Formats: sequence, structure tokens, C-alpha cells
Amino acid sequence: MKLIATLLLITLLVSCANSKETNYTASTPADPLVRTFLGISLTDSIDFIRWKLSLIDKKYSLECGYGIGKPNSNGFYDEKKVVLSGMVKKK
Repeated sequence: MKLIATLLLITLLVSCANSKETNYTASTPADPLVRTFLGISLTDSIDFIRWKLSLIDKKYSLECGYGIGKPNSNGFYDEKKVVLSGMVKKK
């Protein structure tokens, strides 16, 4: 839950800035809460999830790659992806 709140806070803070592209990259364990948020099956074998959040003006794009990590590399065996995008709205 803290991860989702942090991502939303970053999105809101950056959306108030000038119109430039901002990118954030991170990785997290494949926690059931994160899997549910991204629509990933709870029964899939996953080591971790790699996130890339891009913010341009009031638009966001979130790309998540996940799977079993390849040893001694930055990749996954049989990587799967989830992509979310939309507009950021202030309330």
C-alpha cells in the first residue's frame, strides 16, 4: 500500500512542475498487493517487478516488466509486461 501511495504522491508532485519529461525506475518484490494492483496472477512464479514511470505534462505511462530473473543480468526469463497510461487529475 505504501508503494502505491508513494507512486501517486510522486505523480502529483511532478505534475505541478513545468512541462518536461521525468522518468523514475525502480524494482519491488512481487507482493500480492502489487500483483493485484497490476492485474498479475497470484499463482505466477515471479522474483520481482521492474517499474518505469514516465511523466510528461499531465500524462503518465507506467511500464512494468516481471518474471524470473536471469542470473548475472538485468533481464528475465520469459519476461511479461503490463503497461498503464492516462492523465493525472488534481482534486
